[in-house]
Amino acid sequence: MKSEEPDGKDQKTKKSANWAEFNRNFGMVFNIGYYISASILIGLFAGYQADKYFGTAPLFTLALTFLGMAAGMLELFKVTKIK
Repeated sequence: MKSEEPDGKDQKTKKSANWAEFNRNFGMVFNIGYYISASILIGLFAGYQADKYFGTAPLFTLALTFLGMAAGMLELFKVTKIK
């Protein structure tokens, strides 16, 4: 019996498909940090400005920072949702 060896094109296609999958997954993981940190920093900045305007020490800073954390987690769940 003669065993069939995969064609060189098939191996190249598999390697390029694996590489494309790796790049897509790596890009998604790399962007997760941006989603979370950007939402927290926006909440922190907006809360600080609101506290400065209204004169309410850390009230808005804490509230909007936690709201930013929640928004970051929500975006994280949206992005990582399996399609």
